[in-house]
Amino acid sequence: MMALANTGVEKLSFTGRAIADNDLSFMEQLPHLKVFDFPTNLFTTEQMAWIVANFPQVEGFSLKPKHDCELFESNENPVNVPGAIIVGKRKPALKVRGNEAKIEKYVQAFETLKEKFKDVPYRDAFPL
Repeated sequence: MMALANTGVEKLSFTGRAIADNDLSFMEQLPHLKVFDFPTNLFTTEQMAWIVANFPQVEGFSLKPKHDCELFESNENPVNVPGAIIVGKRKPALKVRGNEAKIEKYVQAFETLKEKFKDVPYRDAFPL
């Protein structure tokens, strides 16, 4: 991704299972970036919170603590019920009913991480 550094890229969108170096420091050299879209489970929650904290002008599907969605009640009862996809590697998709407190805990943890990473360079936040 470092090949994108210091370019005029405004929109960056990709799919995949992994980034070879898992390094988002290139974002510090993309001053014109406005949209950054990628799968909700590609980066850690910490990395996503760092992006949101340091690049508030950048929008993206995964750049928030959770996504509201619909999930099946169960395999036996395939009725759509309100759900939430928590962003970050290895984070769950949860039915809202009965998990309200757990979902709010994830949201609050994301907000805390945003505060922690505000104005922190990537290499300081995520040393090699």
